[in-house]
Amino acid sequence: MKQKLRLDVQLAEKKLVALQHRSRAKSSQVNSLFESGTLNECKSKTQHEFSERDKEREREGRIYMEEIKQYRHENKYHITYAQYLSLRQRLRTVMKPDPHTRQDGSYRIRSIYFDNLADKALLEKQEGVPYREKFRIRYYNDDFSHLTLEKKIKNRSLTRKESAPLSKEECEKLLAGDMAFMREHQQPLVRELYLKMRQQLLKPRVLVSYLREPYIYEAGNVRVTFDRAIRTSMWEQDFLLDEVYDISCHAGNGAEDLPDSMLMEVKYDNFLPEIIRLLLQTDDVRQRAFSKYAACRRFG
Repeated sequence: MKQKLRLDVQLAEKKLVALQHRSRAKSSQVNSLFESGTLNECKSKTQHEFSERDKEREREGRIYMEEIKQYRHENKYHITYAQYLSLRQRLRTVMKPDPHTRQDGSYRIRSIYFDNLADKALLEKQEGVPYREKFRIRYYNDDFSHLTLEKKIKNRSLTRKESAPLSKEECEKLLAGDMAFMREHQQPLVRELYLKMRQQLLKPRVLVSYLREPYIYEAGNVRVTFDRAIRTSMWEQDFLLDEVYDISCHAGNGAEDLPDSMLMEVKYDNFLPEIIRLLLQTDDVRQRAFSKYAACRRFG
């Protein structure tokens, strides 16, 4: 028994000595690394990697926040002509007419919308897909000197628009199917449309025209518009003609272009000022989903 105990003690002493030797070796190795500067280099490299990673995350965060800032709220209301007169009178007490309007306080908008052969944009709207986008070319008051390519992005209840200028010659080429100029275009949005016309087979589908009466309010970047006389033409080449032959999107429904069929849109950034919200509160005015593009595609 004593002999066994003595052997156990000797074994424990040997293990202790071995651990002491190992500890001294590691200490010596660490000291040599410090003296050679290797540990400092590793520490500096690690800090640099974390710093670069933090910077990348910060940059991604800034990009995300910028995208969020670009999104706007957009609410739509189908109103009668009597409601329009009442709302316009109330809003004029605090809101100003858009300075780009004609003498009658309105301007004409013409837009040609793009879709593919499977009607992707139309079906996504009808099925209520949360995130969707539409491309269109637009001009105002029949002025061909200011043509704009736009991409409208819908993300649930928020919307965002990207735009790029187009010349009349470029638009004519695009409508004629000549896309060569788009491939190396200086505007990223034009190049994006080129890719989607090649990959998704987007093409011009319908011409939408209407009259808009806009009002603005600086706080909250609020914009209230009244749209009427929504008309359509399935022949997109009419887009750049001085005289467009179109029909009401309500044709066949007994409404035609009667002033009783109007659309009010309320757009704002982060918040809707209380005074505007109160002015918009009237009986029987309810928010509803409405798409001019979908309404004008009912003919084909």
